[in-house]
Amino acid sequence: LYLEVLREQFRSVQAQLREHGASRPPEELSHLAHDELVAVLRSRIDTILELLIGPSPSLHATLMQREMSDPSEALPVIVDEFIVPMTEEMGEIVSHLFPELLASDVESCVRSIAGQMLFYRFAMPALLYVQGRDQYPRGMPSKVAEHILDFSLGGVARIASRRKRGARAR
Repeated sequence: LYLEVLREQFRSVQAQLREHGASRPPEELSHLAHDELVAVLRSRIDTILELLIGPSPSLHATLMQREMSDPSEALPVIVDEFIVPMTEEMGEIVSHLFPELLASDVESCVRSIAGQMLFYRFAMPALLYVQGRDQYPRGMPSKVAEHILDFSLGGVARIASRRKRGARAR
């Protein structure tokens, strides 16, 4: 029963990503201009943050946080059916934005972006305490998404620039 609840949550997240234009097949990504790819990544970060931190975080966020801090026998299913596909999708976006990156660069960049998003969920009790709130204010996920996008694009661009310089030096 628990696995079916998780799978339903996975389907719901995927549907929300598609609804917001944040999930595109790789062949479609290859036809998008740079600004359009940035918009897809922005929408993806924004949609995921909305689910993670709300206001009123989703059931999915609560289940994922519980599994990450106290894994059950469902963890392999979560990894195989949700985490791997989600990171692969984001990896496709990043690799289309910065084609000079190595696969290992893309993987590290995706983990960094995901880590920034997860920070606001996992550290939520402490962050809310510091802010004197009982929940994040409306609009916060969007503001955080903009920051994560800008910060991440700057970092990924720097890594891509180093790859370009290294390729020219050879």
